[in-house]
Amino acid sequence: MLAHLAVVRTCSTQDLAAALGLSRSTAYRLVEGGWLAVEQGSGLLRLGPWATRLASRVPGPHMQP
Repeated sequence: MLAHLAVVRTCSTQDLAAALGLSRSTAYRLVEGGWLAVEQGSGLLRLGPWATRLASRVPGPHMQP
Protein backbone atom coordinates (compact mmCIF):
# COMPACT_ATOMS: atom_id res chain seq x y z
CA MET A 1 0.00 0.00 0.00
CA LEU A 2 2.72 2.47 0.97
CA ALA A 3 4.83 1.69 -2.09
CA HIS A 4 1.82 1.95 -4.42
CA LEU A 5 0.66 5.29 -3.03
CA ALA A 6 4.22 6.61 -2.99
CA VAL A 7 4.19 6.21 -6.77
CA VAL A 8 0.64 7.21 -7.69
CA ARG A 9 -0.03 9.61 -4.73
CA THR A 10 -3.83 9.18 -5.02
CA CYS A 11 -6.07 6.49 -6.48
CA SER A 12 -9.60 5.16 -6.36
CA THR A 13 -10.63 2.44 -3.95
CA GLN A 14 -11.15 0.12 -6.91
CA ASP A 15 -7.66 0.84 -8.30
CA LEU A 16 -6.01 0.31 -4.90
CA ALA A 17 -7.87 -2.94 -4.33
CA ALA A 18 -6.87 -4.22 -7.78
CA ALA A 19 -3.22 -3.16 -7.42
CA LEU A 20 -2.87 -4.87 -4.03
CA GLY A 21 -5.14 -7.84 -4.59
CA LEU A 22 -7.56 -6.70 -1.85
CA SER A 23 -11.31 -6.52 -1.74
CA ARG A 24 -12.82 -3.05 -1.88
CA SER A 25 -14.20 -3.56 1.64
CA THR A 26 -10.66 -4.14 2.93
CA ALA A 27 -9.54 -0.91 1.27
CA TYR A 28 -12.41 0.91 3.01
CA ARG A 29 -11.32 -0.58 6.34
CA LEU A 30 -7.91 1.02 5.83
CA VAL A 31 -9.71 4.36 5.58
CA GLU A 32 -11.70 3.66 8.75
CA GLY A 33 -8.49 2.66 10.53
CA GLY A 34 -6.77 5.93 9.60
CA TRP A 35 -4.15 4.38 7.28
CA LEU A 36 -5.81 5.99 4.26
CA ALA A 37 -7.85 9.16 3.85
CA VAL A 38 -10.37 10.24 1.23
CA GLU A 39 -9.65 13.54 -0.49
CA GLN A 40 -12.62 15.87 -0.42
CA GLY A 41 -13.84 16.78 -3.86
CA SER A 42 -12.16 14.01 -5.83
CA GLY A 43 -12.99 11.12 -3.50
CA LEU A 44 -9.57 9.59 -4.20
CA LEU A 45 -7.54 7.80 -1.56
CA ARG A 46 -4.25 9.11 -0.20
CA LEU A 47 -2.11 8.24 2.81
CA GLY A 48 -3.96 8.93 6.03
CA PRO A 49 -2.88 10.23 9.42
CA TRP A 50 -1.50 6.92 10.76
CA ALA A 51 0.63 6.34 7.66
CA THR A 52 2.04 9.87 7.68
CA ARG A 53 2.69 9.66 11.43
CA LEU A 54 4.59 6.43 10.91
CA ALA A 55 6.57 7.89 8.01
CA SER A 56 7.59 10.89 10.10
CA ARG A 57 9.25 8.56 12.62
CA VAL A 58 11.43 6.75 10.09
CA PRO A 59 15.07 7.68 10.67
CA GLY A 60 17.05 8.78 7.68
CA PRO A 61 19.44 11.45 6.44
CA HIS A 62 16.74 14.08 6.97
CA MET A 63 16.74 13.33 10.72
CA GLN A 64 20.25 14.07 11.93
CA PRO A 65 20.79 14.31 15.72
